[in-house]
Amino acid sequence: AADMFSVKIKRFRHDDRGLTLIETSFYMFFLALMMVNGTEIDRYARFVRHLGFAAEGIGVLMSQHNAPMGNADWSGDTSALIWLYPEVVALSGQQWRDALGVQTTLVRFVPSDPACTENCTYTRAQVLWTWSGGTEGSRALLDAKGVLRTCGLLEQGTETPAAQSLPANLFQNGQLLVVTLVYAYKPYFKTSFIGERRIVREAYVVPTGDLDI
Repeated sequence: AADMFSVKIKRFRHDDRGLTLIETSFYMFFLALMMVNGTEIDRYARFVRHLGFAAEGIGVLMSQHNAPMGNADWSGDTSALIWLYPEVVALSGQQWRDALGVQTTLVRFVPSDPACTENCTYTRAQVLWTWSGGTEGSRALLDAKGVLRTCGLLEQGTETPAAQSLPANLFQNGQLLVVTLVYAYKPYFKTSFIGERRIVREAYVVPTGDLDI
């Protein structure tokens, strides 16, 4: 019995077919994994890019108003997202407003010296009004990402969107309309390296008219 076992071991060692099968299986698994993750990375990049375009589009649309806006105006303008960001509608259907965090904020920059009237330095921004999408789902997404703004003052910050700040290079005399979008991305392939994550993009547009309430 021992001799028979030894013979089988020797045959396996000298038979290239078994080794080739193992190598092929390994390479196929590796290639399949690379293909899945390559496809997912491309899909994720497309979602990020389109969300940025959507924020800019909504910002431009809202900035064209020449009078103060109310809830109906904001809701009507953001309905354009079904064309600007069709991915969310395709995946969420009629419930897309709960699947996409939407926030619009109008700010006026405040001089560091309240008595200043010319060539002022601006380090803070006063929130004149803010609207968070009109649904609990939208508000929850904004809050979870730490970008849900309330009335008060915003300080200078970095390029990363945050509830209490705006990028420092935006601070100057006048008003600014800020559009913030948050989308809860879910990978198509469960085995991909890219897991579920919240994508946030922000757009900054100078309004053409006075949008203050």
